[in-house]
Amino acid sequence: MRLVGKGSEIAGVRLQRVEGQPAGEGSTVKEWLSGTRGLLAEATVDKAVITPPHAHHHENFCYLIRGRIRVTIGDESSEIGPGDAFLHPAGVLHTSEVLEDSTWIEFKTPPERTWE
Repeated sequence: MRLVGKGSEIAGVRLQRVEGQPAGEGSTVKEWLSGTRGLLAEATVDKAVITPPHAHHHENFCYLIRGRIRVTIGDESSEIGPGDAFLHPAGVLHTSEVLEDSTWIEFKTPPERTWE
């Protein structure tokens, strides 16, 4: 188990799919830290990637570093920009559309990898 995540030492892995949908040619994920109760990752996703409506068994906290995303969580829809955060609660249907090439940090608890 890694206890310190240094960005210069963590290689980005090309995302093939996010929630079963193509992730775009330049999309990557860096898994910073993973423990028994949570997973911290950085995702960089190409413009125009859309995730279909879905729900998780985990909670997913996200903080947008750059870009723009339209998120719909339950009945609430919002456009998210740099410095904004959002939560996908466990069991709540949600979807997202990447409006600009975007990078965000996410924390999943319990840890679950939803990418390939």
